[in-house]
Amino acid sequence: MTTRVGVWVCTPGVDPVELARQEGECREHATWMGWEVHGVYQDGACPPWASDPPGLRALLADLCDGLFHGVLIARPELMPQHPQVHGDLLAATSRPGRFLAFANPPEGLTLRAVQLPYRGGVVRGRG
Repeated sequence: MTTRVGVWVCTPGVDPVELARQEGECREHATWMGWEVHGVYQDGACPPWASDPPGLRALLADLCDGLFHGVLIARPELMPQHPQVHGDLLAATSRPGRFLAFANPPEGLTLRAVQLPYRGGVVRGRG
């Protein structure tokens, strides 16, 4: 079974170069992990305190519909910091068979009880 991910890229300002760079990082990471990218969801010019970005809404709807298994984000420090965004993302990816991953996490980001699908198996560890 192929693990599919939805990629969410976002920037606080209008910056198509940054969006393309994030998409490239996510595609490279997905290939390295043995995952297939289902689609890329963009929120460019997304204010830091946006509570309902349209790209995230579309991504979460497709995740709930079962079109892919996990969400891959390149730069979590650039995503909106509104608690609703974080809560919705964590709630959707905490369900059985779902996951949240970062292609390029910032220094100091730690994950606990990580279980990511990886080339026919599961990577287990603590970060």
